[in-house]
Amino acid sequence: MFHNPALTEVPSFYRVIKSFNDSTVFVELGRSIYKTTNSGKNWHSRQFNDANDIRDADFISQDTGYVILSTSNPYPFRVTTNGGINWLGVYWIDNIYIPQFLSVTDSNKLFLATTDEMYVTNNFGGQPLDIKEDRPLFNLPVEFELSQNWPNPFNPSTSIGYYLPESGIVKVSVYNIMGELVNSQQPEFVQQGNNIIKFDGSHLPSGVYILNVTFADQRKSIKMLLLK
Repeated sequence: MFHNPALTEVPSFYRVIKSFNDSTVFVELGRSIYKTTNSGKNWHSRQFNDANDIRDADFISQDTGYVILSTSNPYPFRVTTNGGINWLGVYWIDNIYIPQFLSVTDSNKLFLATTDEMYVTNNFGGQPLDIKEDRPLFNLPVEFELSQNWPNPFNPSTSIGYYLPESGIVKVSVYNIMGELVNSQQPEFVQQGNNIIKFDGSHLPSGVYILNVTFADQRKSIKMLLLK
């Protein structure tokens, strides 16, 4: 939460995040966000101790804001709905590209840019950012795609994202390194678009596992490392 007592002057070398009126302003410096509600007479700060710095930040109201942190924490993207008192870590499905910039259009739609790709989401509340726009940015993927699980290594659960170019039957199977089937889901009808598989390995020993996803006579596989 924002710390007390309040500062008596604005921090130096700050960057303005958002000014809502003459009284309420949010600014950023290093790994802290500063907030004033009385035209800069007093400032309260919120420091993200698990981050090196704040890559980007935005507020769409005096209560609702977003930050991208430079951090080893698996939740680099944070959301607040109470003016910065508490911050929710939002699950980021891509373990390769970390978000760098954000743009908020309203409370239901937000764009995140990495160094290589653009993501758009409208399902906050801790849900995965699971609508991915692939290169070129104005085109969605046109082929069946399977992403690497995250986190990886994992213990005991992990998530795997996949994209379907059209709705159809999907079957998910998991094998150990010896090729023995250790988990199999009943084939199910899945809607076109991005989807998430939740895998729980609590009943399995540590080791390498291969997850297969079959769709429309196509099969894609990834290796996953369970460490207990």
